[in-house]
Amino acid sequence: MKHVFYIQNYTTFQVVNSLILEEELNKEECIFFFGRGFAPPETTIKSIDLTPFTLSYPIAFWKNWRTVYNNKKAIREIIAQEIQMKYIFYFPFTNLYFVRMICDHKNCETFNCLEDGVSAYWTVEERRNAFINDSLKSFIYAVKIFFTHYFTYFPINIISYWRYYRKGYSKFYTLGNCGFPGIANRVVLTSVKSIKPESELMSIKYLYAPAALVEKNLVTLKTFKNSLVNLFTILRENEEKSIIVHYRFHPLTSMNSKNMDEYQAVFDQLPGINFVELSKHIALEDLLFHTNAALITDISSVAIYAQSFNKKIVSYNEIIASFEPNFRKVVKQQPQKLRNLLKYAEITKSK
Repeated sequence: MKHVFYIQNYTTFQVVNSLILEEELNKEECIFFFGRGFAPPETTIKSIDLTPFTLSYPIAFWKNWRTVYNNKKAIREIIAQEIQMKYIFYFPFTNLYFVRMICDHKNCETFNCLEDGVSAYWTVEERRNAFINDSLKSFIYAVKIFFTHYFTYFPINIISYWRYYRKGYSKFYTLGNCGFPGIANRVVLTSVKSIKPESELMSIKYLYAPAALVEKNLVTLKTFKNSLVNLFTILRENEEKSIIVHYRFHPLTSMNSKNMDEYQAVFDQLPGINFVELSKHIALEDLLFHTNAALITDISSVAIYAQSFNKKIVSYNEIIASFEPNFRKVVKQQPQKLRNLLKYAEITKSK
């Protein structure tokens, strides 16, 4: 029996390593599938990058058909060649077609959910309300996915979706007592190991780590850029001399070179601040745990982990909402745990 894990950020990587240790899994029977450009620390476990199989879903869904056909054929070959036997699958969510393919394969005995970030902190009611409030957007997205995949090799159709939800997750793995609230079959992992950052990073004062607001169509590019200017203008005004801000954007943002150029242009025009981009190999959670850095963020789940380490948090959600009031609805859809801690960390818009 193999144990197959899909990982796309450091939080899930920590969950998986703790899970393997606490459940005493044989590492030779484990396989890591990585996605969204995630680059983990060195590992002895067999690892395969699935990032090249990531898709966008345009309205003209038929334009993806050839790519989808080829990708699915390649993924089926990976499953056949690399796994080769019955397996248990562990993953954080189901909105990636290749995750569903691995989950729905005849050799998948059962599947489990892994903490990945903010979604692990929704209560059952919050999760239901988020779906209802976003039902039209979710329906349109689902329709595009359905027609993108239905007419291609190995269709993900209504039957496979039904099998999927009927079967259900066996366990939910989380790093803390607040994860997956209200779910009976959760497993709280306790053997988390933190890696100390290199010495030159130990003196970090500000860490900027935003969510992918523009890339997920939660705010416009113009709003986000204006918010950045106001945020860092306020930050600079509160300091007597020039400052250094270390930052790392969300992986979805980093994969969008056009938007990254826009954000870099904003940074370049702000006087008195030196912006330093952190390597994607550095875990923000480890950085916050070992340093006294203040976290600057919007609705990123990094805030939840920063709070657990008793770190200062600066939120600029109200600045964003001052340019785009509908963003307050986005904030209200976040888990209460995240909303509560961000509410007391807000800064106000610059004059």
